[in-house]
Order: sequence, then structure tokens, then C-alpha cells
Amino acid sequence: MSQDTEVDMKEVELNEMEPEKQPMTGSPSSPASGTLGEKNGMVKVKVPEEDGETDAGTKFTGLSKEELLQVAGTPAWVRTRWALLILFWLGWLGMLAGAIVIIVQAPRCKELPPQEWWHKGGIYRIQALEAFQDSNADGVGDLAGVQQHIDYLSSLKVKGLVIGPIHVNVPDNLAHTDLQRVDPQFGTKETFAKLLEDAKKKSLKVILDLTPNYRGQMPWFSLETAHNSDFQSKMKAALEFWLELGVAGIQMEGVEQLNDSQLLVEWKNLTSQYSSDGNARVLIAGKASRIPRIFSTERDQC
Repeated sequence: MSQDTEVDMKEVELNEMEPEKQPMTGSPSSPASGTLGEKNGMVKVKVPEEDGETDAGTKFTGLSKEELLQVAGTPAWVRTRWALLILFWLGWLGMLAGAIVIIVQAPRCKELPPQEWWHKGGIYRIQALEAFQDSNADGVGDLAGVQQHIDYLSSLKVKGLVIGPIHVNVPDNLAHTDLQRVDPQFGTKETFAKLLEDAKKKSLKVILDLTPNYRGQMPWFSLETAHNSDFQSKMKAALEFWLELGVAGIQMEGVEQLNDSQLLVEWKNLTSQYSSDGNARVLIAGKASRIPRIFSTERDQC
């Protein structure tokens, strides 16, 4: 009697335990007939071993080589393969034709303009020549001073120099302005010719600033100067003079006072007459408040 009471008390204690602490139980079925079993609170799953006796109707073994060749040789499959092959090549040829049409109809790129020497490097400008280099200790920079620094200028890897103006100019006085004579304080024509020779040895081009009234208030003396036949003849003669001496180009500033673009076209055409292969000349015309424009001697860039 006491033994039964002890067993009942154990069952009560087990039932009153928290669910988390109660041991897991498996299926009440026997191990021989079920798949779940209990041992020490653990659940085991029993997977039946394959006995090799599978239903033949659910087992797929695929087609043998002989069967595949037999099916592939049927007329339906042969026609299908040929149809796919033809569609592939038609699609490929269609894409090729489309690409050719796109290339042919695409807009053509404009040819790049020929590169002249002034396009291939910088240009060093010596505008205030009197402040550059004094060669004779008179307090005024001169052409001989530029000649002394020609090696240094060449080391800067520039393509050319802009020098001047250097001609004789009485401010706002057309009659006493000599566009073909070098101001004595800067040197002489011979000094300038020697500078051109030395610069050529260093592959440096020299552009001469020929702004007429560079010391006066009006770059072109007055608004009527451009229509003055005497002035026009002086400018034409000066252009020919310096180009024949060997300058690579002419620069002029303050052209807004000209009020006549035809003069620039004529001067450009005159400059182009002195161009040759590998020795193109350039005409640079600039306004006082704007960057100078370059007029090529080989083509119109106005």
C-alpha cells in the first residue's frame, strides 16, 4: 500500500511540473510500427531504409542514346532545328544591317582645322619694352636687352614673342608717327633684325605690335582716321615693311575705333601673301577691353 502511494505521488509531482521542464514524449506506437521514439526526453525520427523495391511507374531513368538519336531524327525535330537556325541567322544579319545603316547615316564629324605654330604653345608678350631689360644703363629697356635674354625665353618652351610697339609715335599726331622706324630709345632696325635672327635660331617666332597711336589717348587718332587714305596707305606700307623684314605676324589693338571690318580683311589678305609652307604669318587684332582675336593667314577666322 505504501509503495502504490509513493508511485501516485511521483505522478502528481510530474504532472505539476512546468511545461518547459516536462520530458518530451513520443508516439505511443511501438518502435517497430512507428517513426518516433522516446529516450531520456529526446525525440528521434526513424527514416525507413530503401529496400530497392520502388514503384517502377514513378522512377525516371531518362532516354538512352539510341532513343535520343531516334527522336532527333524525326521530321518534326529536323524542321524545328532548321527553323531556329534560319531565325538566328536572319536576326544576326538584321542587327548587322541596322548597325551599318546607323553608321552610314550618322552625322560626320567636322575635320579639325590644321594646327599652326601659334596653336601649339604659349606666346610670351613683352608689351612695355622700356620696362623689360636695359642693355646700356640708360634706364630704358630695349631690343638689345631682349636679345640678351633670348636663351631664357627659349627655356620657357613658348612658341613666340609679342614685342612692342617700338615704332616712332608722337601722341595723337598722325603726321609725326612713323610706323616703319624704330624709336631710337629702343634701338635700330638693324638691332631688331639681329633679334629676329637670334630668335629664329631658337625656333621662336616674333610678332610685332604695330598699334599706331600707342602713346596717345585714341588708338587710331580719331574716328575719321580709318577713312583717311593717307593713313591707310601708311598702314599698308608698314605691314609690308615689317613682314619683309621677317616678323611672324602683326598685332594691333584698339580696332573698335576702326568701324570698318573691311580694312582688317584687306590687311589679313596682305599678311597671307607672305606666308609659306612651315612659315605661316598671323594677324592679331584686338579691342582695348577684349582679348585679341587671331586672324589666320591661311583661312578666314573673322
